[in-house]
Amino acid sequence: MKNKLSIIIPVYNVAQYLDACFQSLLKQEVDSFEVIVVNDGSTDNSQEIIDCYTKDYPAIFKSLQKKNGGLSDARNFGVPHATGEYIAFLDSDDYVADDTYTNMIEKAFETNADIVLGDIIYFWEDSNRTDYVKGLYQGEVDSIQKQAMLSPLFAWNKLFKRSFYMEHELSFPINTWYEDIAVILHAFSLTEAIAYAPEGKFYYRQRSGSIMSNKNSERLFEIFSVLECVYTNFSNENKLNDFYQEIEYLFIEHILLYGQFRFHRSSLWKSLCVHGFSFVKTYFPYWRKNKYLQLLSKKRRFFVLANNEFMMYFFHLYINR
Repeated sequence: MKNKLSIIIPVYNVAQYLDACFQSLLKQEVDSFEVIVVNDGSTDNSQEIIDCYTKDYPAIFKSLQKKNGGLSDARNFGVPHATGEYIAFLDSDDYVADDTYTNMIEKAFETNADIVLGDIIYFWEDSNRTDYVKGLYQGEVDSIQKQAMLSPLFAWNKLFKRSFYMEHELSFPINTWYEDIAVILHAFSLTEAIAYAPEGKFYYRQRSGSIMSNKNSERLFEIFSVLECVYTNFSNENKLNDFYQEIEYLFIEHILLYGQFRFHRSSLWKSLCVHGFSFVKTYFPYWRKNKYLQLLSKKRRFFVLANNEFMMYFFHLYINR
């Protein structure tokens, strides 16, 4: 029987989280699916755990090993081995609700979608805190593509039709943070066959040892090169005008809104903030007129519009109080 779904899971030194991730997949009721586990050069006992699952569930779990190359490289490495009609990417320290892939694959076949989106539940392993985030932007937008572009741009809360993925030669850029943004936006620009399955729920672990929890890394600056790549690609493909407001808001959101909170918690905050202000203004000099700003809460809109090279010192004190 042909697999309906291939789930690709990169693994690097996360042995303590693998059981939770793998067990959540065994609870899915998809007729036929495979889990392709890519061990990206782990030095802990991750492979021992992977071997247990491939031995106990050989029809589902498949093990691949490679030298360490990072998250994107591991995802890309797994794609040629996928046989499912749809591909999913799941991070090895996260897990899914029991019916997540069941509902998402049903939605995929029902709508013949190229991409299916699910919801996200942030959870903190050191507390009972959770935060539920819709996988599809809920505001009124005139196309599903724009609606998707305004949504969380993670790769792991989505399904991709494999033929669509391969036809457009999608792949994740290696050796960079924020690797999902450019790929997911590009994919959204290629199709209107996008569906939403709110019954799909992805549990996104917030932990101190994750890559994105490193607040003092120079790699925080990589958000600027990723967004520059987005702007250039949309411009070169003559799609910038079609999605101008959405790309502009993406810059605002990732640099002037959520980005600022990350910047201000870094020892590099001054240079990150100052560069961020000039960066957005360079590409979108009239960003203050963006229509999506009006949809923000008053508090968030004030923060975005009032923050500048002078006010950033006050906001820095407030954020780190």
